Amino acid sequence: MSMAKYSVKAKSENPTKTVVKARNFELIIDEPENLGGTDAGANPVEYILAALSGCLNVVGNMVAKEMG
Repeated sequence: MSMAKYSVKAKSENPTKTVVKARNFELIIDEPENLGGTDAGANPVEYILAALSGCLNVVGNMVAKEMG
């Protein structure tokens, strides 16, 4: 298996909003208005949960394929 390298660039737009560049993608991380943000994107916890969901999907499908 080859080694993978990952990197992102992040810029703080204001105290609650961060714009992240990952490859050719732009992710906006922000808090909802009731937490002082502008609700321009998912909040950090939602991004972590989304990432976990994506990992579980990939691994689950790989295991299912190996099991036939």
